[in-house]
Parts: sequence; structure tokens; C-alpha cells
Amino acid sequence: MAAGGLNLAQASAVVEARPLASWREVARLPGFDPETIGRLKAGRLEIRTL
Repeated sequence: MAAGGLNLAQASAVVEARPLASWREVARLPGFDPETIGRLKAGRLEIRTL
């Protein structure tokens, strides 16, 4: 697992899809099922745009 509890494929998908503005957008990425998103939210991971 990479930082934040993501595996390398998930982390790469997030980087390639940036910027992301919502969890709904994250849910469309490969490897992000409802359980994974719930775990990330429980870990207080936030989605912010700069």
C-alpha cells in the first residue's frame, strides 16, 4: 500500500485523473469500490482543489 492506504494502481489513477472535485469522481476510477472509498473517508482523507 502506498501513502493513504492506496495501492500503486489506485495512486496512479488518482494522479492521472487530477484534478478531482468529489468522491463521486473518485468512484469512477478503476479500483475504487464503495468499500475502498468508505475506508478512505473513515481515515479522514479529503478532496480539495487548489
